[in-house]
Amino acid sequence: MDPTETRFSLLDLDDKAPAPVPAPVPAPVPAPVYIDPNQARLAASQAAQLAAGFDVADSGLNGRELIAVGIENYNESRKEVESWPDPLPGAYAFRARIAAEDRKDKEVSFPSLKMLPDGRITRDGNGSYPLHGRALKDIAHLLEIKGGASYLPAIPANERSGLMNRLHFPAAYRKDERATAKLPPGSGPVMVPREGQVRTRLAKPGDPGSREIWAAVGPRYQKFDADDIAIAFAEALPKGAKLEIKYDGFVTRGQALWHSNVAGTDHRVGEAYKVGVTFKTADDGSAAASFSSILYQSVCVNLTTVTQRRERARQRHIVDAAQFTRAVEAAVGKCDKDIAYWREAWDVATVENVLARYSLEDPADVLEGLVYSKAVWVPGVKAEDLIAKLHRAWAFDPGYTKSAFVNAITRAAHTESWQDPWTVEALQDTAGDLLYAQVWQVPEGLQIAEDARA
Repeated sequence: MDPTETRFSLLDLDDKAPAPVPAPVPAPVPAPVYIDPNQARLAASQAAQLAAGFDVADSGLNGRELIAVGIENYNESRKEVESWPDPLPGAYAFRARIAAEDRKDKEVSFPSLKMLPDGRITRDGNGSYPLHGRALKDIAHLLEIKGGASYLPAIPANERSGLMNRLHFPAAYRKDERATAKLPPGSGPVMVPREGQVRTRLAKPGDPGSREIWAAVGPRYQKFDADDIAIAFAEALPKGAKLEIKYDGFVTRGQALWHSNVAGTDHRVGEAYKVGVTFKTADDGSAAASFSSILYQSVCVNLTTVTQRRERARQRHIVDAAQFTRAVEAAVGKCDKDIAYWREAWDVATVENVLARYSLEDPADVLEGLVYSKAVWVPGVKAEDLIAKLHRAWAFDPGYTKSAFVNAITRAAHTESWQDPWTVEALQDTAGDLLYAQVWQVPEGLQIAEDARA
């Protein structure tokens, strides 16, 4: 071995220190990102609109805060909706209005009808009724009189009666296809009288002499009138809605709405703030009952609003009451799928337990506290009498949430008797104010009540 060679032992090689490892460089910590809850809610609302099949209107102001007049309009909108009755009481109140008309339907054979010179209609001389102009158009349609709906109303009554009696009523026959098919070839068609129903009512409720023919419908028409639809509609709705019904004597429109419980100062332009389910029907047979979902979206800082409807179902008056009721239930279910996101998002008032919040055990204590603190107050009504009225209203649909007590106040306004007619409106306003209030003076009211009894 060459003595000049350098020798290393294996131990010497292993004992060498390892190469230093560079210390890890910490990753930069991102700055915290603030998410505006109002902008987040707006984004979620618009995403839900698109998912439900609604358009999202954008005026270029989406995301802005409402100005003072917009906030005022928003609060008034909420008060208005909250002043409407609960669906079932509202539907039954509408039924009472229809019942006052004392509607009566009569099956008729049109060739048996005769028009008197004054325009009244009689059947074989057995009594006569005035004919509403719309009913005349119905008859013209049922008799398939060409242009009848246009030219008949324009003819003077005495000339019209002659025309109807000489030409149209005697010719009110139709071909019976089935009977004709059974005849030998070449035989003439079998003609049968056209039949239908005339609908009568009191033009002035309570005045028996005001009965009129207000509509004429075909023989297949099944009676399921607007009040029947309203009750089936109300019974099918999820909880929490308020119902408005408008009726012009022929067409009935109803809408059940849920209103946003977001404060007006937090609402952002472009956000939906009212959603609901609507129905429209005409008891003169002129149109099928239709059912739609509806959404109100703000598009301006003053709460200018775009309203969108999605018709989800129609039902003609050719089925019996049970089938019509099921059709209404199914239609409301379809509409509710469109608006369920908002209805559930705005359900805060229905989950806030008032008893738990104020450490109470009896709902009567809540009512007593509201009355004695004068949060709910009716001039001239003793506190104990007012509490009893409110308790009866609360017992109709008992609950321990904020909305349950607010609804009881609104219900009492409509179902209890009051000496002052302005009490109804005052209690509705009170209910709206309590819905907005963050704190109810219930404990203070209970203390006042206790001091009064001492």
